[in-house]
Amino acid sequence: PTRTPTPTRTPRPDPTDTPEPTPTLEPAAIDGLDPPSAVCGQGLTVHGQRFGSSRSVVGGKVLVDGAEATVDSWDMTRIDVHVPRTVRSGNARRLEIIVAGNSVRKDDLRVSC
Repeated sequence: PTRTPTPTRTPRPDPTDTPEPTPTLEPAAIDGLDPPSAVCGQGLTVHGQRFGSSRSVVGGKVLVDGAEATVDSWDMTRIDVHVPRTVRSGNARRLEIIVAGNSVRKDDLRVSC
């Protein structure tokens, strides 16, 4: 005898909750500098937000006028660096902080060398 295939029913998906969007981490922000102007070869503290828990975790770098500064300490709200001796003096030098591949800049850093 010939078998007649039994019709199959596609199960309907169960209703699911709409997933909540994942919050996106806002970019880092520079709030201020201590001292307010930099001196080549001396320390500078950058105060801000969302810098990351440590430099190694976020692949962090600090550049002053394109030269990489030596980082002494790094946490979520504060980075202590030594300003490179190779930076040129001027009133409009760029301070750039790279956090997880993104950068935040301050373009009006005053530097004395």
